[in-house]
Amino acid sequence: MSELTYISSINVLSNIEDLKVNIIKTLARWFPNKYVFNTESLESWVKKDGSEIDILYGDSFQFELCMCDTNIYKLGMYAVGCYRRHGTTFDFYEYILDNLEYQLKYPKSEFATMSDCYDASQDTIAETFLYDDWEDHRQMSYYKNTGFIPPGGVDAGKKTSFEDEEDDESEYDDESEYDDESEYDDESDYASEVDENEVIMNMKLCDMTDVQIEKYCELIGQFPRDECNEWSMNYSGGPILRYSYCKFIQWGIEDKTVSNITISCATFDQVTFTNYVFNNVKFEECVFKDVVLNNTTFKNSKFIDCVFDSSIVPDDSCEVITYEDYIDEDDYYKDSDEESNHQESDDEKDQRHLY
Repeated sequence: MSELTYISSINVLSNIEDLKVNIIKTLARWFPNKYVFNTESLESWVKKDGSEIDILYGDSFQFELCMCDTNIYKLGMYAVGCYRRHGTTFDFYEYILDNLEYQLKYPKSEFATMSDCYDASQDTIAETFLYDDWEDHRQMSYYKNTGFIPPGGVDAGKKTSFEDEEDDESEYDDESEYDDESEYDDESDYASEVDENEVIMNMKLCDMTDVQIEKYCELIGQFPRDECNEWSMNYSGGPILRYSYCKFIQWGIEDKTVSNITISCATFDQVTFTNYVFNNVKFEECVFKDVVLNNTTFKNSKFIDCVFDSSIVPDDSCEVITYEDYIDEDDYYKDSDEESNHQESDDEKDQRHLY
């Protein structure tokens, strides 16, 4: 049996018979040389041995379908063969699944080609995104479809792809603003970082440290999705590979200084920290429950949308932030001449949300 590469999975709200039919109908339209839709199409789905999983086999990729909840099914996609994550072929399979997800969400709109489906999905996104967010999304779509992601992530792509030549020429008109000792003056330093980036993009996700996870997210230029499943683990003692996406339950850990990293989605439940220092650490969506602190301090750190009880008392140098703190929509859309006491109507506010 050929080796399979897991691509991704989606959840679909439907009944099982309609879902199976819609999947085959869509694939038959988009890949007429590989799939045929007829009255026997449901027979193309076969049960996985000893399970309730339905499989649709194919020469290039296959799908697995299983129930998650009432009328909610998980559709997983696998490529036939071994492919590198974020390679051109892998990205193409993700592109297929993204479009299939949109088609299954709107089954009455039978798109003749994937391109038609993709265009429709972008129109839908454009209607819901604010302009700046839409520009970012368009650029990420460009990187995804071309297989190119600049080393600096999305912002680097904006600079190289969308700035006018005049801006490039005028950037260093004032020699005093140009730093002769810039980051990449030494070509060996640049080559070293490129090599480091390549190592991170090709290493096993489950072997990554917190620093490597943060760098990986920077390189892909978007929030991780299926990668989180690979990073997830339960701490079972010994050296700590990473904190992010790990569950520490009923453990005592001691004698460490953790600094200048981001810790995401970690759970500390009934954990005793002894002789610990967290300095300039950004905790994102972490959970602290019944934690005991013995000679342990948090300094210059941020807790972003974290859950913790009274056992955690950050000092004055720390900052606790919830997502609601980032933006208050009523304040965000106030007119710059607020002092004029101009009160916008609800209709006016709704219109401003569109731009």
